[in-house]
Amino acid sequence: MQKKEQTEKKNKEYANGTQVGENAAGENSQENPKFGSKLFRNIIGLLLQKTDQGWSKCLRELRSDAKGRREDEGSVYPEDDGSGSGAVGGGIQACEEDAKGDRHAVGGAGENDCTKKAGRPKKKETPELKTPCEILGGITLVFPHFWIWLSAFDDPRQKSRTYYPLKYILTLSLMQRLCGHLHCNSYEKLTQAERETLRRNVQRLCLMSGKDGPRELPDPDTCRNLMEKLDPSELMDLNFLMFEALRKRKWLQPFRTPGGMLHLVIDGVCFDGSKYFLEHSIKAVHNRGTEKEYTEYKLYALQAMLVSPCGATFCLMTEFLETADNFNKEDCERNAAKRLLEKLHKRLPRERFLIGGDGLFACQPLIQRCHELGMGFVFTFKGTGKNGFYAKSSKIAMNSNKYVEICEDTEEYILRWADGIKIDVGSKKKLELSVIRGDGKFAWGKGNSSTLMYITDQRIANEENGNERRNREAVDFFNKRCRGRWRIETSFNTQKNLGFGLEASYGRCGNAGQNYYLIVQIAVNLFDIMTRSNFMNRLQEKDNPGADGVKIRKCLRDRYGGIRVLLEKIGRSMISQEYNYDAEYWKNARLTFNNWPPQKAISSA
Repeated sequence: MQKKEQTEKKNKEYANGTQVGENAAGENSQENPKFGSKLFRNIIGLLLQKTDQGWSKCLRELRSDAKGRREDEGSVYPEDDGSGSGAVGGGIQACEEDAKGDRHAVGGAGENDCTKKAGRPKKKETPELKTPCEILGGITLVFPHFWIWLSAFDDPRQKSRTYYPLKYILTLSLMQRLCGHLHCNSYEKLTQAERETLRRNVQRLCLMSGKDGPRELPDPDTCRNLMEKLDPSELMDLNFLMFEALRKRKWLQPFRTPGGMLHLVIDGVCFDGSKYFLEHSIKAVHNRGTEKEYTEYKLYALQAMLVSPCGATFCLMTEFLETADNFNKEDCERNAAKRLLEKLHKRLPRERFLIGGDGLFACQPLIQRCHELGMGFVFTFKGTGKNGFYAKSSKIAMNSNKYVEICEDTEEYILRWADGIKIDVGSKKKLELSVIRGDGKFAWGKGNSSTLMYITDQRIANEENGNERRNREAVDFFNKRCRGRWRIETSFNTQKNLGFGLEASYGRCGNAGQNYYLIVQIAVNLFDIMTRSNFMNRLQEKDNPGADGVKIRKCLRDRYGGIRVLLEKIGRSMISQEYNYDAEYWKNARLTFNNWPPQKAISSA
């Protein structure tokens, strides 16, 4: 009975927040006991004291208290001294870490503000640009006549009803793509100060005086109306003008083969589509013969792009696919390729090209056309089937005694090639071709075995050299010229997913879709020239004098985290900072384009 009474008494005291026994503290024997355990009361007292110091510091001290607290030490309740300090007295000791990582106890929470916990040492930041929008000054530096070229376009609008100059609207359209896909409709979300800053920056960028420039940004319908009426050939000519300027500067060397030919890859891309009729489109019927059959109209283009082994690209020429009155049937990439090569030969008759393409272009008519125009080619082919030219070529390469084994960290494959394979090109003439084949595991295959085969009219390796040099030449041709075709796929992925908005529909009526596509190609060319030359390094040296040269020479991905991040920084700078091109500083600046900075995440297959 006596034990039961003692147990009931203890339960009542615990319910009232008091303690019994030899270790009972003095404050627990007061007449009006408080509720809860001692740890809970410590938490309440700490929160009452540290309300004005922010929750983050309170939680930090609570974590320290959970590890280093001594329950039998100090007072629990705030002292009634009127100063508001000493809420927990010495009852809680906050544990801190010094610079060496050793934990030590500091004064009570009431007498020390608990200095910030030392953690991982701060990483040295890469020198940033003070005004990212000054990157756009590379356009004026590399192409001094760029804005004059825009002014020379034929304006399809009525002069009596024109307020915004043609050059201003085209510059604004380019800035939309170089600022991270800034849509015209997003201008309404900007404040009045940001709109005014953007207007002045675009005006300064295209070298317009204050008197000639507009007083406000154009309406989205104004830009769209111009793009619907503008002839796409005007923007196509702009790429050739840029090409001529780069050729005079001798900046096209990265795109040339050891034989002096420009490596040009062609491939098709769909940049818009709708179930409703679109001008200058091709149609595709899906689920033919079923209840779910429907017709889709697509805006499709065949792009000719210069590529280099380091991943650089330059969009040179575009041929749009469309179903019109002059076509007897639906247009296709092969017919568009024939038209593109003929137009390219007329524009640049003295330039030698090495044409690259996928298996769709590996056909006898297109090979014959390349031979007639004096162009080399490297096309992908599958070599499937039991009979036929490509099946026999694949077997010849498989049984060839010319081979080399490649064993690297991420790739293991056997490279075989054969020469002297003949194909009929008309007029009782035969063309000797070479076939190269790679079998094994490649970096992009995730451990799976694959087979890559290419057919070309170029000599893969010089047989007169020794075996070691011959094998090295064959491997270089396979990696740089054959697998280099995938550079155009990487470029399309950048245009679609990394901020340029290739598939964004700015307009579909008239010529708007084609013109907006060409605007993206011009923007990508300008961006590559600005970021892959030493202009970015010189600009960082200008904004950060005395900075670490190793940090400045870092590649784009290490420096800014990617293309999208840099485009967004340019966009934010255009609406918040003043653009200023320092002509005196760049007057004697010498830019180099031969040694391209390394770029990461370049896929090749």
